[in-house]
Amino acid sequence: MSVSFFGKSKNRTEGNNINMNIWYISIYYLSTIDLWKYQKKSFTGMNKIVLNNTGTAKINVVHSLAMMNQNITLVNLGAGQMTLSASLPALVKTLQIHGQVTLVTSMMETFIGLNNLLQITNNNLLNVKWNIFENITMLSIDISNNPSLVGVVPDSMCQNFLDIRQTSISAIPNCFWCFMNGSSTLPIRTDLTPPTNLTCDISIDNSTVILINGLANLTGHMLGWGHYTNMYSLVPIIPNKILTFDYGSAPVAGPVWSLNVNFSFDLSRQLSFLEAGIQFDSLTIVKGSQGMTVFKFAMRFVNSYLSHNLYLGDTPCAFQDIVDMTVVCSNVTLSSGSFSVTMANEYNIVSSNGWYYNSSYPYISAAGFDKNETKVLSIYGEFGQYFHRLAILLNDTIDCSIFEYNSTFINCSLPSIPNPGLANLTILVDNMEYHSSNVLYFPAAKNSSSTPDQQCPNNCFNRGKCANGICICDDPLYNPVDNCLTKYTNTTPIIDPTKPTTSFDIDGVDFQFEMVSIQELDIDDTIINELITNNWNSTINSNDNNNSNTTNSTNTTITDVSAFYQLNTTNNEQFSKSNITASISFSSKSRVVEFGTQSLNIPPSSIKLTVSINNWNYSSSLSTLRIVFRTILNNQQFATLDCGETQEIDSLQFDSLSSSLQYLRVVKDNVQFNGRFIDYVLSDGRESFSQTTVINQTSISTNTTSTLIGVSMPQCRSCLLDPDFTPLIIDKGTSDDCSNSENGTSDRWRIIVGSVVGGIALVAVAVGATLMILKKKKMSRESLVLVEAAQFILQQYGVAGIQIQWLCNYTSMIGCTSAGEYSYIARFNLTVDAFENIGMPNASLETLEFYRIDYLFIIGAGQVADPSINILTKLAKTFNPRSIRIHNDPSVDVIPLIFTTSTRASVFGLSGCPITLIQGTFFNQSRLSTIYIKKSQLDFLQLDPTLRLASLAEFDIDILSTSPVGATYLFTDSSFPNLNKLSINNTGDGDIQIIHSCTKTNQNITMINLLTGTLSFNTSQELSITSLFFEGIVSMVQTYDKFTELSNLVYRSNPFLTMYPFTQFPPKLSNLYFEKCAFTQIPSVAPGLKLRSLHFINNSLQTIDWSPFVNASPLYISVYGNPSLTGTIPDTMCHNMFDIRQTSISVIADCFWCYINGSMDQPIKTDLSPPSPLPTCDVVIDPPSPIVLTQGSGLIKGQLIGWGNYKDLCLLLPGIPNKELSFTYPRSLLGPPYTLNVSFSEEHYQEILFIEAGIAIGSWNIIKNVPGGAPLVFTFGMLFMNTYLPHNATIVGGLFSKVELVNTTFICSLSGPISSGRQNVSVFNEYISASYTGLYYNSSYPYISAAGFDKSDTKILSIYGEFGSTLSLSSVLLNDTIECSIFGINSTFINCALSSIPNPGLANLTITVDFMEYHSPNVLYFPLTSKNSSTPDQQCPNNCFNRGKCANGICICDDPLYNPVDNCLTKYTNITFNPNTTAPTTSFDIDGVDFQFEMVAIQELDIDDTIINELITIDWNSTITNSSNNNNNNTDVYAFYQLNTTNNEQFSSSNITASISFSSKPRVVEFGTQSLNIPPSTVKLTVSINNWNYSSSLSTLRIVFRTILNNQQFATLDCGETQEIDSLQFDSLSSSLQYLRVVKDNVQFNGRFIDYVLSDGRESFSQTTIINQTSISTNTTSTLIGVSMPQCRSCLLDPDFTPLIIDKSTNLCNSENGTSDRWRIIVGSVVGSIALVAVAVGATLMILKKKKLKRESVNLGKRLQLLN
Repeated sequence: MSVSFFGKSKNRTEGNNINMNIWYISIYYLSTIDLWKYQKKSFTGMNKIVLNNTGTAKINVVHSLAMMNQNITLVNLGAGQMTLSASLPALVKTLQIHGQVTLVTSMMETFIGLNNLLQITNNNLLNVKWNIFENITMLSIDISNNPSLVGVVPDSMCQNFLDIRQTSISAIPNCFWCFMNGSSTLPIRTDLTPPTNLTCDISIDNSTVILINGLANLTGHMLGWGHYTNMYSLVPIIPNKILTFDYGSAPVAGPVWSLNVNFSFDLSRQLSFLEAGIQFDSLTIVKGSQGMTVFKFAMRFVNSYLSHNLYLGDTPCAFQDIVDMTVVCSNVTLSSGSFSVTMANEYNIVSSNGWYYNSSYPYISAAGFDKNETKVLSIYGEFGQYFHRLAILLNDTIDCSIFEYNSTFINCSLPSIPNPGLANLTILVDNMEYHSSNVLYFPAAKNSSSTPDQQCPNNCFNRGKCANGICICDDPLYNPVDNCLTKYTNTTPIIDPTKPTTSFDIDGVDFQFEMVSIQELDIDDTIINELITNNWNSTINSNDNNNSNTTNSTNTTITDVSAFYQLNTTNNEQFSKSNITASISFSSKSRVVEFGTQSLNIPPSSIKLTVSINNWNYSSSLSTLRIVFRTILNNQQFATLDCGETQEIDSLQFDSLSSSLQYLRVVKDNVQFNGRFIDYVLSDGRESFSQTTVINQTSISTNTTSTLIGVSMPQCRSCLLDPDFTPLIIDKGTSDDCSNSENGTSDRWRIIVGSVVGGIALVAVAVGATLMILKKKKMSRESLVLVEAAQFILQQYGVAGIQIQWLCNYTSMIGCTSAGEYSYIARFNLTVDAFENIGMPNASLETLEFYRIDYLFIIGAGQVADPSINILTKLAKTFNPRSIRIHNDPSVDVIPLIFTTSTRASVFGLSGCPITLIQGTFFNQSRLSTIYIKKSQLDFLQLDPTLRLASLAEFDIDILSTSPVGATYLFTDSSFPNLNKLSINNTGDGDIQIIHSCTKTNQNITMINLLTGTLSFNTSQELSITSLFFEGIVSMVQTYDKFTELSNLVYRSNPFLTMYPFTQFPPKLSNLYFEKCAFTQIPSVAPGLKLRSLHFINNSLQTIDWSPFVNASPLYISVYGNPSLTGTIPDTMCHNMFDIRQTSISVIADCFWCYINGSMDQPIKTDLSPPSPLPTCDVVIDPPSPIVLTQGSGLIKGQLIGWGNYKDLCLLLPGIPNKELSFTYPRSLLGPPYTLNVSFSEEHYQEILFIEAGIAIGSWNIIKNVPGGAPLVFTFGMLFMNTYLPHNATIVGGLFSKVELVNTTFICSLSGPISSGRQNVSVFNEYISASYTGLYYNSSYPYISAAGFDKSDTKILSIYGEFGSTLSLSSVLLNDTIECSIFGINSTFINCALSSIPNPGLANLTITVDFMEYHSPNVLYFPLTSKNSSTPDQQCPNNCFNRGKCANGICICDDPLYNPVDNCLTKYTNITFNPNTTAPTTSFDIDGVDFQFEMVAIQELDIDDTIINELITIDWNSTITNSSNNNNNNTDVYAFYQLNTTNNEQFSSSNITASISFSSKPRVVEFGTQSLNIPPSTVKLTVSINNWNYSSSLSTLRIVFRTILNNQQFATLDCGETQEIDSLQFDSLSSSLQYLRVVKDNVQFNGRFIDYVLSDGRESFSQTTIINQTSISTNTTSTLIGVSMPQCRSCLLDPDFTPLIIDKSTNLCNSENGTSDRWRIIVGSVVGSIALVAVAVGATLMILKKKKLKRESVNLGKRLQLLN
């Protein structure tokens, strides 16, 4: 017998049985074995068996393996015999039999699991039981070379592949002949001759194939075995019956499209396709756009041709047309947090989870710019804490580069100086956008060249000089703002003690400017809240400088005064906590006032007004404020100069760029009052642009207008504004400005205003022109046809008052949309109250050609202009409206055949139309989702069994039944697969029977029969129905015991119903309703647990037994309209709500009277009068205190606490009324416990102590192999937590050794291993624990087994290891800072490119994948990139002892027998090498001088280099081979060593080998990708470690060697000079040991350690270090050397050792080039640069490992003593 094994194996021979753990076995029999058994206990992992009997034996094969997916091959082509018996044949997937192999009788029928190959060849098959394979598909059946096999292949084999060559089978089905040639896959191999005149009819079940992202299953007949083209592929699922169509290109959007599909090269079929795929890509949430929060979904694909529905969570989201694969949803209000998105069309539904929305951010409260550098912006607001994709845009186009940010502040820099004027800001963060309009104002740069002196208005009235267009008055009493026309004057301020009104009085001429309200505006400037400022408390202080102050009861007249005002808001519930103050200050002298960062110059005799708003109760994070002032302006006002010239003075002066009001001027009797409005306010202490606008102007006389002025403010917690007002005298005297001279025209006066506001004129004109362009609407040919169609409808239904040329202006009835530059009617929504004859419609108009109408809804007045015209016939060629609904049209008596598969209409409804006929087969194959036909004359429905309404979800119809024999209507899945709502109303006197078997879930059924006919409902799908509504006399065959999903049950107008129609409540019934039935009492049946409302309206109730309701869940019980019902409602019913109106119940419990008024929900509706006085209602709150809230929500328990309420943002909802109420407070107050005055009603308040303890875990990350830290660290970013409370974290199945909270991030160190899989992490405080199970951890990845770089480009890294299969969010960092851009990745390999060339030396790698990080320290070593030019030839150590030449500091010895590594001092020598037969010890003996280097242990280390496992290498088996050329001296030796681990349970499966090779000649050895030059007489040691049983995926290996080194060693030259030779030589960058040297009696032994090993066949950096040194004598030290290896399945290292003779002859003694120091250059140059590094590292190691090193050294020493 010959046995060949493949795969891993562990063999143990026991007689004729072999116990193995293998996966493949191939056996060739030559001897006579009578029985071969293979079973689970012997072959634990085998799934492939090949048995070949090549002898004469009889072999009985007994199969009982329980492995899945087994493959069996039996061969018996010789003179032997073979039988097969299988006890578990169903697990065999492939069975191959060649030759004479006998199966146990009937066993073939049990191989039901075959799905790959059945091959029985060269057998004596006579027939085949084809029925065995009827339920098996895609099976290759090879029964060739069975010449005695007869019969025919049946049609049932068209789903498999056959080989019937060299058989006597006489016939095969046509399916094989049809696809015999020209198919991508050959279905049969046969010797038969093809028939002639073959007919191959391909049949497809669906007329239109629905594709989902280019994929669909084609079902039908004669479809073949699949076919492949460059455009598409057909992949067989069940050949000839089901093929998967894969359209290789991108999904095709649009209507149904056709393609000639080849099922083979010869056979094709024209198919129609419709793509219904839905693929989400990304979401952007836009706040502050068009008055709402907008959700923009970028779709990878969606077919906009189809009608789609979109849901955010459970909330439907209406949207307009899908444009550029973008769905814009703007009518949904969401709570903060994660939400799911579902999108559906009539063929497909796709849900996507993990979307996130936060209502509290982002928003901008203030923004400003650096006055010295306008490109630098400062933005304040709320920006979250994650800053994902944080970006700032100015005016939607200019990117502002962010250089500093936190959760409330952003600093960014614009690429260029912005244009002057108003500017918008857009912030993007965490996939959310916030638009802040006009938040910044950039002033125009001063330009002296454009306004020379002569252009100052009116030449400053000859009272000043002009500088850059601005007057500088000669007399400081004149006002430069008015170009020196006016001058400051002393005045009398009038201080109003009742309100902060700015008032002046100059010689009886007065002026007033008063604050009237504060308005909160939404982002469309709509007022959503307003506080009228009419109730002030004041404090007035005066400083009398001239002793002339007088005081009366109304006014206070003083020269210097300040007044403080506090608005009284205590009686205003909404703003009771807002703090509104104002102050007025007046001084007769000029002054400078600081406001923000600016200094405001206030003229003399000016009033300065300051308004402060704190803690405004905003309704939304998007709203802003506006302060409204009122004053009276003149319609026209003039200044008349002494010469009689008049100058018009404008009342309002606006800024040309921002359109913000700067000055208002009021002129009365030569007195001018100026009001100045600066263009910024203080928002939370920060300057923010403020626009002042005119809100409204109302004429109060011919000459004056009452004007409302608004000052805008951003959303701020503390808001401050600061206008001032000045009275002035107009100086009419002037010398030369009255004439129309060049410098004195009247137009010159208006320059100041014109230059300021003139720029707005053009803007206004441009805006007006734009509006005209938008509203004019171009007329096209389609538009003209559209007008004709619209006019037809208006005339037919008698709709008066609409001017046809302005159709789109009647938005309540007609909705228009734009497509490109044209406008079209998209919606008709007409309700005609009374018909008016406005002319006859055009009867010759064949069709109503609306270009793209979506919605047609007409409610007529019961009359039309032309009764002969059925409007439905005019819609036959209409552009597919989605919805058609027509009511009260007497001309609609027939429904024509207008709904087909190509019609996109989804809703069709008629009501009040005399329908008598529906043409065709009842809307067959249409795409309608809703059909209703009400109040018609239809007496019969043509529901043919072939009817198919695949999209129909709602069906509501009135049937005027007249047939006494009755009509039966079937509602089946084949006709109505998606029917959800079914309503049948028998409006006649005939009989109707409904047979219902639709399986769509959550169905609503309505059956109505109010007349003399009968209506019967019979369903077989009780589980699919959730709502039943029966009105009138309706019979149902089924009982309610099977309606386990029923939630709503309604009976109305059934005079025979006196008891429940069941004996036990259906388990999910929540609403039970009986109206106008015959109940006299409520049945004593305990309500179901889910029941929430119970109605007995207008019955005949007399009494109620309350006992069934005492322990029931809270209910709403209505007994309205039962006048005979008497009794009382006891206290035990205080957990329910009632309607007892129109009953005779006389008394109700006090709890109801306590909350009869002022509660959110009225607990009882009653006709009873409240008692007087009302009962005492003591609200009692149960412990604990404080009540614990979770993100603002908690539970309040007590007695008499009501039915819920909403007051002061406190929301109470009933759980168990009067006992348990859920509490919600949206402003989650973090910090210590706080008290709220909670309103249980308007009359019941209670002070309650709360503590916020909510916990919400957000992002997470897992870090493996943390340097100097724990093996595993979990980090959790908290979305929500109260840091006032101490928190901790735990993990199920593990233990966190250390938990730190940094800001809102938990850093948890894991002390031990945990299992792979989803982890359950809990974060908790003393009140609440929150678990998170979405964290996935895999112990097997990521880890790095090897890493290297491209020798020609060190920036290109190759990384090997385990990286998982999903590879999400993968990244690589070098030394924690340098990003390595990944360009190639799979589960075991990563290729990436570094962003810069790495520095020479050791390097760490960090890989992140699937939210898990892995740190691999010192995994890479980058050498110096070029030779050191500072070591010229003459600097070679000792000038190569005059035995060679120096090249770049390296000796090239003249004689190749000399060693260049030792600078030609030593030379190679012949030695005698005798390998150790017990261990792979490297030994030399030269004339009695010996050297040994022995392997002593393999250690497994954790990430701190702590030994966690150790295998002492003391038990070896060896095989030694040598070639002897001269007696007993071995010149070439090879020794192989196998470590015996069988007695070590932990490492019994590990395979440790070593080999030693010796040659007297030089040689080249390949190791990895490098060639190693091995000197003559060198021993090369190779150590191989396979299948090490690692304790952790983070651990590594270290191979420990021992040798004896001299403490000091010298070479003595012939001249007597001694040269010290260092024992150890390290690499200067990696600190890795390169060479060790041992000198004995003029003999030097060299050991070389290369700096890499092979890890799973790949080169990986290896560091060789000194572990420990122990003195064993005065001169010698026992040294332990460790060679590091990464975690690898197969590990290989390769040092070598060379003996050399020191050649002492030299003429370098004491010469200039031969000082003893020169000898040490080789060592010094190599290790000198690491001296400081070594000291530093050593110091660090001593600090970190002092105790551990001492302990481990002792323990290691004790263990190694066993080896001596």
